[in-house]
Amino acid sequence: MQDTGNAGLIDRILSHSETRVGSAWIGKALGVNTSTAFRWMAKGVITPRGRIKLESAMIGGRLCSTREAVNRFTAAIEAARTGGHTEQPPARTPLKREKAAESAEQELIAIGA
Repeated sequence: MQDTGNAGLIDRILSHSETRVGSAWIGKALGVNTSTAFRWMAKGVITPRGRIKLESAMIGGRLCSTREAVNRFTAAIEAARTGGHTEQPPARTPLKREKAAESAEQELIAIGA
């Protein structure tokens, strides 16, 4: 097996525009097991928007990726998880939560629930 179908990644590695890393580095950087990083390269992650694979290539008999590909992968996973919205809505204060609960209670009383 020469590569995983990602000649563009090999070109970026060979031109030194991206930094090659292995599954051990990915595991340490993201706090996951090495086998998890390997699985992301080999099979990807299934999301509501489809399968997302970590770009990888077989170089010198070893499956590797790049730091930049890891950044693209984590950004794609986050975008799929949040529906493309990366900003979290501001947290409600306890007072706002209490007022919302009171308002909801009044609505329920009004409809007879």
